[in-house]
Amino acid sequence: MEQKKHIYMAIDLKSFYASVECISRQLDPLTTNLVVADTGKTEKTICLAVTPSLKKYGISGRARLFEVVQTVKEINAKRRKAAPGHQFVGESYDEHELNTHPELAMTYIAAPPRMAFYLEQSTKIYDIYLKYISAEDIHVYSIDEVFLDVTGYLKAYQTTPRQLAKRIITDILNTTGITAAAGIGTNLYLCKIAMDIVAKHIPADSDGVRIAQLDEMRYRRLLWNHRPLTDFWRIGKGYAKKLEQIGLYTMGDIARCSLGTAQDAYNEDRLYQLFGVNAELLIDHAWGYEPCTMADIKAYQPENTSIGTGQVLSCPTIRKKQGLLLRRCWIFLLFLWLTRGRSVIRSC
Repeated sequence: MEQKKHIYMAIDLKSFYASVECISRQLDPLTTNLVVADTGKTEKTICLAVTPSLKKYGISGRARLFEVVQTVKEINAKRRKAAPGHQFVGESYDEHELNTHPELAMTYIAAPPRMAFYLEQSTKIYDIYLKYISAEDIHVYSIDEVFLDVTGYLKAYQTTPRQLAKRIITDILNTTGITAAAGIGTNLYLCKIAMDIVAKHIPADSDGVRIAQLDEMRYRRLLWNHRPLTDFWRIGKGYAKKLEQIGLYTMGDIARCSLGTAQDAYNEDRLYQLFGVNAELLIDHAWGYEPCTMADIKAYQPENTSIGTGQVLSCPTIRKKQGLLLRRCWIFLLFLWLTRGRSVIRSC
């Protein structure tokens, strides 16, 4: 019997925490310079999110606060040279205003994190997904990212995967003001890679939406030569370093290595020696394969059901603040409990 062909969709809310903070201030998330960070700590604190307008200057989504401060300082040094009379007459955190007024210094909003508020907004967006897709076909990967099995919905809605993705994202945008990117694929891995890599390299539409689609052959054609390897899901710096040490720099290199015989310098045994049983996952992903389905995720039963969290404090904490810290930990634990299936893709 022929195996049923699936179509999966991954949706990622764009700079979610930062976008929520912008919307709550009635500001445009795509043009407002904003970081989500606890400025009450040192400048070494990590930003939870950065808006797209700041990312254009090379600031990463998880930059440390001092990196944001330094980058903005360098930008303003250049802007001052171009300003009339080499003087600023004001400042702005809006990209459009800064582009049309060289006499303004660039600034940004630093918004303190509000995890309970973000969870509330994420729940509202989950309700939007439920308007289109049944809960049994939705996997919450994180607070701002989901996987959808849309296989059985395309015929019912008489639509294409791309049209359905656009429809859902437009609903989210109209309801919350937050835009998103989507990846579509013939398995769970490919839809995530389409979203994480391909969608980032295509022009956004007028709403800031990017939608990319991959199947196994298109994946090999587009991404077998893509670098760096760390752009691919589940390949961290440690994996990439080990692979590069034996001369493998791309997913295409890994795929070709897996075809080698015992007499060849490169073969799958070398990968198993490096990564053990995890080499199977690496080889499958190099070819664009992923057998785990949404049904597998839903059926997955973890061996360990306990969860925990902790927080390192930068200074002694008075009793008045202890309740707030405990509440933050409780909210984070609740989020972990709601999303604990996130690493299941291929654990099953």
